[in-house]
Amino acid sequence: MLDALLVMILGMGGVFLFLLLLIQAMQAIVAKCPPTAAELAPPPRRTAAAPAGGTPTTDNTIIAVLQAAVVAYEAEQQQK
Repeated sequence: MLDALLVMILGMGGVFLFLLLLIQAMQAIVAKCPPTAAELAPPPRRTAAAPAGGTPTTDNTIIAVLQAAVVAYEAEQQQK
């Protein structure tokens, strides 16, 4: 029982030390290579693209298409 406790403590201590070293290494890398102004700038905003047909798609059109798809699906399921 005592051996298992010792192995557990050594394992957890090893992992803890590894994580401390990893954090220190990452901090050193960030200190040597600070981000550039381009990396800190916010990404450009995208604008909504117009539909291919030139007319904007309305919610009513989308709803009508979805309703037609549901009706067609239900009709197909009833025929089986």
